[in-house]
Amino acid sequence: MPKQSANTKKTRVPRVVKFGSDFSGLDSAWLALKRMKVKAQLCFNSDSDANCKKLLQKIHKPEAFHDDIAARKPQSEQYVDLYVTTPPCQPFSMAGQKKGLKDKRGQLLKFSVAFVSRQKPRVVVLENVAMFASKKFKPVTRGLQRAFKKLGYVCFARVLNSADFKVSQARRRFFLVAIRKDSLHHPFHWPQPVGKRNLEDDLDPARPSDRPGRLPKTKRARDLALAAYGQVWKKQKLDPRQVPVAVDIDCSPRFASYGVNQLKTLTKSRGSCGGHWLSNRGRKMTINELMRVTGINPIELRGYKEEGISDAQLGGMLGNSIPVPLILGVLTQAMKAGGLLFVPKGQKET
Repeated sequence: MPKQSANTKKTRVPRVVKFGSDFSGLDSAWLALKRMKVKAQLCFNSDSDANCKKLLQKIHKPEAFHDDIAARKPQSEQYVDLYVTTPPCQPFSMAGQKKGLKDKRGQLLKFSVAFVSRQKPRVVVLENVAMFASKKFKPVTRGLQRAFKKLGYVCFARVLNSADFKVSQARRRFFLVAIRKDSLHHPFHWPQPVGKRNLEDDLDPARPSDRPGRLPKTKRARDLALAAYGQVWKKQKLDPRQVPVAVDIDCSPRFASYGVNQLKTLTKSRGSCGGHWLSNRGRKMTINELMRVTGINPIELRGYKEEGISDAQLGGMLGNSIPVPLILGVLTQAMKAGGLLFVPKGQKET
């Protein structure tokens, strides 16, 4: 673990943490900070999606909003203590054919690095798909860490799964935490798993219109559901009419997937079409259920319809979001290590 030089003057814990995010989406990080009850100031958000902009300005009310990070001028930037960036994941996933930096969206990474270079936030958190840590993209992850180290940061990288943080959705994400050396007050530790959560706990109460075991209308969707139910019965001897089996019925058979009392990764496309099929409800998911499997209390996004945002549009945003309990765990540890949270004596190593 890197240590500060005895001659290095430590930064102080700020009274108010200045926070900003790029590629903000729903800005799960800001929701996490609010849950932490940290005195924080939302300096800026950025997103190219018009609906995200409307939602962020309605619910989070950032001091500044940038539509296009690539067009943002250095003079319009603002220093923040904590900077979270979640660049487009498609270039580093199957959805984008893993083109990486050859995809124009992949090249947007450089704008986050440029911001860090100019503003020197005390703590930086970068998030992306788990495949970002794969052998194919090692040059990218190593390049990022080299760039941050040259700027005076200590870096830590790991893949974490939201399912280990009491989220009923299994979502593996790559995180890179960079802490400015003069802000490294305590050793950094990755958050430890806190337990599982059943999908059933995040579903709406059964409605009169629900019918356990009901199948989707189209043949391919029915086949996918039946195949999943058959495997669950064969392997686990569980009745899908009693236990929720969440089936992706909008994929091709080649990419068939399902979760037993757990949702497999929600994508933007799945979120925008109602999520996965629920075996013990005989239907797709409601927007409130989609929020809960992302670790969001529906109250936290109250008012989105007033901005003309449909359930389908919000569902797509949820499919692009970091589950809140997961980012909360990462931020808590990063902020403790980076001197943005007060740590009582005797708790420095936790």
